Amino acid sequence: MKITILDYGAGNVPSVERALQRLGVESHRTASPECISKAEVLLLPGVGHYAALVRALDEKHLRAPLIGAIHRGVPFLGICLGLQVLFRSSEEASELRGLNLLPGIVSALPPNVKLPHMGWNQIENKRESSLLSGIDAGAYFYFAHSYAALDSNATTATCSHGAEFAAVIEQRNIFAVQFHPGDPVALAARYNAEGADELVVLDIAASRDRRPTFLETIRRVAAELAIPLTAGGGIRTLEDGRAVVRAGADKVTVNTAAVERPALISELSREFGAQAVVLAIDAKRVGDHWDVMVRGGRESASRNALEWARIGVAAGAGEILLTSVDRDGTQSGFDVTLTAAISGAVTVPVIASGGAKSPAHFVEIFREGAADAALAASIFHDGVQSIHALKQFLASHGVEVRLSC
Repeated sequence: MKITILDYGAGNVPSVERALQRLGVESHRTASPECISKAEVLLLPGVGHYAALVRALDEKHLRAPLIGAIHRGVPFLGICLGLQVLFRSSEEASELRGLNLLPGIVSALPPNVKLPHMGWNQIENKRESSLLSGIDAGAYFYFAHSYAALDSNATTATCSHGAEFAAVIEQRNIFAVQFHPGDPVALAARYNAEGADELVVLDIAASRDRRPTFLETIRRVAAELAIPLTAGGGIRTLEDGRAVVRAGADKVTVNTAAVERPALISELSREFGAQAVVLAIDAKRVGDHWDVMVRGGRESASRNALEWARIGVAAGAGEILLTSVDRDGTQSGFDVTLTAAISGAVTVPVIASGGAKSPAHFVEIFREGAADAALAASIFHDGVQSIHALKQFLASHGVEVRLSC
């Protein structure tokens, strides 16, 4: 069996190909209507804007053969936008018509949560699913989207980010997932091999949903690494921190729970040392200052970010993981002004996060933002940038980096 991947000019085709290669499945790319008509199995990946996908399908004359093949019973798998285009339309571009193979429309996720929804999140099985056969209930998958199918009778598993949405859809020969291909353990091994200096694994919804940290994932990730591992999400007590360290983490990171009870930082620092306690701060610009945001960026803590950074360090945090809520997911560059302000306010290392895309963004945050380290996720997950190439670029621009693996 050969899987035909619709390569319409965008989409996360390389990451899909890597996933299929790991499974030992043969695949090939095509933008040919004839090849689509003759396909044994069809796969439509997608990242970016809904309008770009729909227009590409029409401009390349792929819509009719794709619909025809699905109507004939050819197995179809849609990924991310490949799921969304199955519906009648999307609020992202309501003037454009989708494939209309499933009833309903794709809606925007609620604005009271951090968008895009980006990172590893847990799914909940709703009914028997052939796609999820052999996968443990409550498994984690990687999401990167701002729109979703909030209500579909074809849903077999859901995820939650401000609202419950379809994570997996199955109807006859139509299969689709909102998440992207990837396994945190496999990615950890890859980043370790590519020369990453540290790895941060966060359960992005643990604090919001008040659920325990994903310890088994931490154990499996730690087993693949020869570099430091920072882990967190949902750490609310000293015992939570102990469990994360016992699972294999070198450092623990706290955010919402520390804002609600700053003594948690001191408790963790006394137990593990300041060097093992990372205070994560999600900061959002409000007038002439930055507010601290909690619960995955959904709520304001009514705290000044600079003041909170100083308090956290005084309580025992040995590092700041600083995420710009305004830049996160935009790929428009790190927030240099915010990072420089926090770096100037504390005496511990500051890790900049949120907004990275190009190598130049990293040079800028080190030179002008005074960051001690920089964190990125989606550009590495999606194959937009390799760690080794990024490090070579930084070295060529005078930024000191570790080039040996």
